[in-house]
Amino acid sequence: MAYQDEMKPTKQKQLLASAIETDLSRIKQLSQEHDDENWDFRSWLKQNAPDNIDGIVHGLSQKYFTLIDCKQCANCCRSLHAEFKKSELLHIATTLGQSIEAFEKQFMSEGEVNPPCPMLDGKLCSIYENRPEVCRTYPHYIPTDGRD
Repeated sequence: MAYQDEMKPTKQKQLLASAIETDLSRIKQLSQEHDDENWDFRSWLKQNAPDNIDGIVHGLSQKYFTLIDCKQCANCCRSLHAEFKKSELLHIATTLGQSIEAFEKQFMSEGEVNPPCPMLDGKLCSIYENRPEVCRTYPHYIPTDGRD
């Protein structure tokens, strides 16, 4: 697909993009339905990305993440594996009244906390003020080459 000719979205696509999908099942379904198109775009992007692609992605992620109310979504806490520091594990295990070893056995595999996060209470983090760094810094935009 020739994306340089189609970079400007149609009015219909612009309207559809204004509603943010947060239902994980629907996101997975849409991803599968558009897998070939997404793969083509990623392949095209690897060859044709502008020099400021990191800045563009950062700007878009800031724009759209501000539209998501984490207290209404919690998809990241319900679906992502997280790697916590030992000091964070100690705090969480202590909060749950467990040893680190018991916490790791019950909630972890291969060094990561299995979803859903054991500190998730409904759609709220029960330790929000003291949540681990990986949670505080989500969605993890960190330029690796010094670019913004």
